[in-house]
Amino acid sequence: MHLQRLCGILVLTLLFTAAWGESRLDRFERDVAQADPPTPTNHDRDRDNDEKGHEPGPEEWSRLSYLRVAKPRQASVPYIPRQCGEPLLPMARVDVAFRIINPDMQACDWRAEGGYGAVALFVNTTRYREAHPADTLDVTEILLANRLSISTDLECAPGLGAFILAGKSTFGRAAVTVPFFYHPRGHPWGAELRLLAGDGMNDVDLAAVANTRYLSLKVGYRTMFSEHMSLAGPYVGMSLQY
Repeated sequence: MHLQRLCGILVLTLLFTAAWGESRLDRFERDVAQADPPTPTNHDRDRDNDEKGHEPGPEEWSRLSYLRVAKPRQASVPYIPRQCGEPLLPMARVDVAFRIINPDMQACDWRAEGGYGAVALFVNTTRYREAHPADTLDVTEILLANRLSISTDLECAPGLGAFILAGKSTFGRAAVTVPFFYHPRGHPWGAELRLLAGDGMNDVDLAAVANTRYLSLKVGYRTMFSEHMSLAGPYVGMSLQY
């Protein structure tokens, strides 16, 4: 009887230790890895076919992005040239931010953007650190985007690429992004909304921005979430743009 009781206590102790020892970052990584890839339905295919050939707006917005950066003396459409150091259509930009998830977890975000006119490459890297239990998780997003000048003050940059998640294991998944940048010309403030949808993970980032030429300061809220978990919190950061 005593032996059976000791065995039962030992099994319960091992189960409790295993559950306690798994970090929140480990659970998030496993949740992303186990996500089922989406499959397009017939309705989605029909809708995509119906939308082809409609609304030439994006082509015009893409061309306007090129004109604002290239600044030709003669153009078939009117445009306002971009000034060096403005937050929209940067040729080079670096962002750094510090985010608090909870008292035991923080994150550092780095972003790099390089491009000319409508074409740009986004590279975003986030490192999560958890104190109890000690753990780290790296999430990298690499995206090729088409920067659309919807107006002089508003930019949208839809793009395709992938995210790479590195924790206990390393794997990559496809992703799409649709960020919006609103910076009224002649005003020191702006707003940015970055949306990313990936296979198993989504990323939403909303920020209020204070702009000067070449430098911007921002406060915001960012969440990365899978089907059952999220890593979310407020942040402060800065941007350098050329």
